[in-house]
Amino acid sequence: MITGAPFANLTLATEGTCYWFRGNLARSIGRQSRQYLSDLVSPLSVNSQDYGNPTFFGIGHRTRSSIQRTDARLVWEVVFEGQPFSGNPITNSLGSTGSGAVWTDLGVAAPEIKELIYKNAGYIRYKWRVRVEYELAKLIDGQRFSRWFYGYANGWGDIGVLPIELVDFSGHVEGAANRLYWTTATEASSAYFDVQRSTDGSIYTSIGSVNAAGNSQETINYSFDDMEPPQRLAYYRLRMVDLNGAMELSDAIAIDRTGSGMLVFPNPAQGSITLAYGSIGEEATITVLDATGRVVRTSVVAGNTISSNLDIDGLPSGHYTVSLVDGSGNIVDKAPFLKQ
Repeated sequence: MITGAPFANLTLATEGTCYWFRGNLARSIGRQSRQYLSDLVSPLSVNSQDYGNPTFFGIGHRTRSSIQRTDARLVWEVVFEGQPFSGNPITNSLGSTGSGAVWTDLGVAAPEIKELIYKNAGYIRYKWRVRVEYELAKLIDGQRFSRWFYGYANGWGDIGVLPIELVDFSGHVEGAANRLYWTTATEASSAYFDVQRSTDGSIYTSIGSVNAAGNSQETINYSFDDMEPPQRLAYYRLRMVDLNGAMELSDAIAIDRTGSGMLVFPNPAQGSITLAYGSIGEEATITVLDATGRVVRTSVVAGNTISSNLDIDGLPSGHYTVSLVDGSGNIVDKAPFLKQ
């Protein structure tokens, strides 16, 4: 996108400036969103701590409009860890937890809009997302909002801006291989996924990589087959790398090839599924998550049982993950299934 500023030079009245924007990478803008301390000046780095004000943090977002001079403000949504963002799918949500009180003239040089964001210090970790709302009075191209940009903050400080919004990561035994699959809601300047494996849950080694989409606002499904898996319990995680070299690690999942894992049948299924999980000594809860990580069905099972039936009638067709959770909230086992 090329924009012109005929009166940009304050010294020479007859000289202007031309800006050439190439996505988010032109003019040294590698990341459009940044996190700040509550003073909105000092940037937060990975795992830093803002002891001065634990209930607020700052967001700075650079933005521009294809129609050049227009007014805009930030709109954001903050949810604590484990809580989904609003909307189904979340990329189409019109919900928010706050918005800027004043409008900012965007001009032509991609200014950074900063806002002070509230977070309840009673929760440890937060997810946040921000986007730009353009003033309706000056809207000529019909686009009221930009896409969402995602980040992550803890109760005291920051854990970085996420290039990838990972909403599901699962795996299961598939013949001689261990099949991994994951889903992203959005991606910003993502480069690739480094698939890592461990046999003890501590030391991980890379076993392959999958190219990422780069930039996306749609749900994308990925998969990877470990063709030489350990014939016992194996742990997997994703190292998500963006084009600037920044990286994030996913939570680890486990796949057990010893035959003691939970079975789900029939798979694919229609009206109901049966879970065979071996004996459990206490009451447990079965949860069903959709591809975006949203809980769509729960059921309580009694202790000292080896199987249970679950009604899935009414769920839309698609991929789901069913988990067995003990009384302490720990996931005992989980398995994927396909609803037809």
